[in-house]
Amino acid sequence: GTPAPEQEALTKAVESGTPAEIKAKLEALREARKKKDAELAEAREKLRKVLSQKQEAQLVLAGLLN
Repeated sequence: GTPAPEQEALTKAVESGTPAEIKAKLEALREARKKKDAELAEAREKLRKVLSQKQEAQLVLAGLLN
């Protein structure tokens, strides 16, 4: 997929930014990833609520649910 804007900003900072810029972009990327992880966990819980036990087991086996 397409890299997150925060990832692109960090890449540019690594190539030509100051240490302070790199630190700020790194923190922004970490925060964006935390937010995405939380959104994914919420979506998985919503999905789990509408699945049968068999469907949930199949998705766990496929690695889509924990």
